[in-house]
Amino acid sequence: MKQEKYDTDSINAQTDIVELVSRYVELKKQGAEYAGLCLFHTESTPSMTVSPQKGFVHCFGCGAHHDAVGFLMAAESIEFTEACKRLLNGSGTALPPVIPQPQTELKKAPQRMTQPA
Repeated sequence: MKQEKYDTDSINAQTDIVELVSRYVELKKQGAEYAGLCLFHTESTPSMTVSPQKGFVHCFGCGAHHDAVGFLMAAESIEFTEACKRLLNGSGTALPPVIPQPQTELKKAPQRMTQPA
């Protein structure tokens, strides 16, 4: 079975991480970042921050640290491929961009020339 490959940098760049996380957690703006209760452990005061400029979520309580793809994987307990497909479909892309495998032939290394001693 052929395994699909995805450009996670592109997926993360086109995903609004604040909007994604706010589907699961109530976020409050704190300066340039957002804070909320961590989805991955029980807590009574917010220890999870979402940084839209840096494109990640970090919890200072449990240490969870995710980009958009990783957050969706952890939040939904789904595989990498499924998370990529959901994020792409959610952003309006009909089909996920699959990174093509290079079709290059192996070239023979040039013959090494030695000088006589």
